[in-house]
Amino acid sequence: MTPTRPRKIIVVTGLDLWMLTDGKQALGTGNQSLFNTLLGYAHAGFDVHMLTTSTLHCEVPPIHDKVIVHREPIASYELYLRAKKVLSPFGRSRQVKYESSVDPRNMLSRVASENLWRYSAVFRAVMGRRAIRLANRVGGVAFVYGHEILGARAGEYAAKRLTVPLVTRFQGTELGQFVDDAESLLACKAHVAALRANADLVIMANDGTRGDEVLERLGVPKAKCRFLMNGVVKEDVYRPAVDDAAIRHKLAIGVDEAFLLYCGRMFYWKRVDRLLEVAASLMHSSVRFKLVVIVMDRRWRR
Repeated sequence: MTPTRPRKIIVVTGLDLWMLTDGKQALGTGNQSLFNTLLGYAHAGFDVHMLTTSTLHCEVPPIHDKVIVHREPIASYELYLRAKKVLSPFGRSRQVKYESSVDPRNMLSRVASENLWRYSAVFRAVMGRRAIRLANRVGGVAFVYGHEILGARAGEYAAKRLTVPLVTRFQGTELGQFVDDAESLLACKAHVAALRANADLVIMANDGTRGDEVLERLGVPKAKCRFLMNGVVKEDVYRPAVDDAAIRHKLAIGVDEAFLLYCGRMFYWKRVDRLLEVAASLMHSSVRFKLVVIVMDRRWRR
């Protein structure tokens, strides 16, 4: 008889339950895909242990009584970064951009990619071992969930040694811009290694960043890939009691006008250009409308 796996999982990540509100740490106001993943497994009866190096949001209220967040930075790497910052004025750094026709705003310089590759190796070893110790401490786990670039590699390390399945989850990918540029694609070593991790299931968000094409280009078997759009929990949608007429008046939107609303970062992979294309096409139709854009983080304005 095959032994029953414990209803416990470990989620390994370098990210946090990001708070998009200004100083307000309320449940569900941050990274929806990560938040609802943890909550979904808890509702399914799993004890969920989220293992992260982030201490950005230590005061986040408990998500669920079956979700435990373990926060512990990698002390040795923190010391390395501090030393590097102190010594940087005495050294020289050279940023070399990819020689490709991609959007110049991309963050994947060769120097940044090399730094991420080095850090991912440290993260893989340290967090992989922590995940193993945690799994043994809680009495075993059903599987390991490697979240995003860093978590996927650390999860691979832990799952292999624990002999349990591995699920990797990506919120999209920065590599979509390099689908037709093999040299630049493979130069992003940390991203490539994470996407090629030996997972039993690979979940890639269908968010417009061409993640399915990237996985195919990297040779990841389609049979174990799921290319899914992020969903919406209707019960969680905030519906404030507001005066619609007053808001329309304030935004100069007529009562007979429809309006398109974008609320998010003004960043290229959010594909706001597509929204503008739709708006431009409607300008030549009989449809009366207004386009409303709300930028949530001014640091990303262009």
